[in-house]
Amino acid sequence: MRKSFYLEKYLMDNDILTKDQALNLMVERIKKGPIFEEVALKMNFIDQHSLLQILKLKYHFKGLSAEEIALHNKMIDKEQMAKIRDEILEHLPRAETILEKSSNVDKNVLEEAVKKTDGRIDEIDKRGADLKRIKTFSKLSQRDLFDLADLAVCKSFGKGEKIIEDGGQADHFYFLTKGDVKVTKPNEDHEKPDIFITTISSPEIFGESSIFEEEKRKAHVVAENDVEVYQFDRMDFLAFLNSHLEASLPILLDIVQRLLKRIGDTNRELAFERKDFVDQSSVDDLLEQLLP
Repeated sequence: MRKSFYLEKYLMDNDILTKDQALNLMVERIKKGPIFEEVALKMNFIDQHSLLQILKLKYHFKGLSAEEIALHNKMIDKEQMAKIRDEILEHLPRAETILEKSSNVDKNVLEEAVKKTDGRIDEIDKRGADLKRIKTFSKLSQRDLFDLADLAVCKSFGKGEKIIEDGGQADHFYFLTKGDVKVTKPNEDHEKPDIFITTISSPEIFGESSIFEEEKRKAHVVAENDVEVYQFDRMDFLAFLNSHLEASLPILLDIVQRLLKRIGDTNRELAFERKDFVDQSSVDDLLEQLLP
């Protein structure tokens, strides 16, 4: 759900507004907000001459919007159009301003809803700023970043706590926002310590192989110190990729590159420690199962 309509979502989810009432509120806000021509001109994407052309064509072709005319006649490109739409949504009249003049929502209920949604939006913006610290998400638009951050569940772990357990269900991946974790594999000899594979430090993602497969986890991931993560549900993330196609390709390409790099790094670490900890057959076995 876009940030601009977060209050409507809250009111609808909590049965304070019906779906039709929430949609009507969105439409009213859009109608009262800035128009395409005004914003495009203000952002210097079109000049006065282009504006006159758009208005003339709009008059003659009444079924077409100004946006369609500008795009079709190559007065603006798709990237500029996305920026214009974001600017329009950013400057819509606030939903509570309109609701205060209606009888749809009790005043006290509305005040509480505004307080909760404003707090939630601040939280999501902070998470988005954290996610942008790594290359995987660094080039997402503010709109896409907000929608992704909205899926995150914050979790904390103390030193020694398992975040991922070998053999567990692979239905989440994690963004490590604070601390360090180590990846280990249970030793076949239960009297011996787990076999160390690698260390991952923040900011970084881990457990991301779950995006591509539904198999059981193949290693432990354990907190080395006080750790904070954002947990992402696999199905929620796949739904995000499906509904944010421009964001999905660069995200998936980067994740694949990270997985390949981690395989290479782990291979080198295991090769270095092979003679001291495990025999050749154990290492080869581990390399087939190295990703959590």
